Amino acid sequence: MNEILTILLKLSYFILGVVFLKSALSKLKKPYQFFLALKDYQFFGHRKIASFLMPFLISLEFILAISLIVSINSLIIFALGMIIQTVYLSLLFFNLNKVSVDNCGCFMLNIPKKVSINNIFINFMILFLFVLFYGVENRI
Repeated sequence: MNEILTILLKLSYFILGVVFLKSALSKLKKPYQFFLALKDYQFFGHRKIASFLMPFLISLEFILAISLIVSINSLIIFALGMIIQTVYLSLLFFNLNKVSVDNCGCFMLNIPKKVSINNIFINFMILFLFVLFYGVENRI
């Protein structure tokens, strides 16, 4: 039973890692659009904060994606996942029902053009997956 659970957990890590890798690559291909989208959310109130946060989030997403795909350490995966998803959930929550002007709509998972309750729910479920994966791996 433990072998099956371990295989399912590693497969789930891999799938989630591919999702985060795809998300990070899309932000890396269009960094200026990602910057404009972050700035347009006006959560930070200052352009310099958005310009600092943009490369930080992209870097963390890459590190998380690689950690998930390679399945390095469940504590690292849990901590990175919680940090990233908390930032994105905060952005989404404070911009609920807002339509962004400068957002290209290229980052539907984390920074959508129009924030809806569905976007918050999806990101909350990803956050829940990190908690679930960490709990399951520690129980195995």
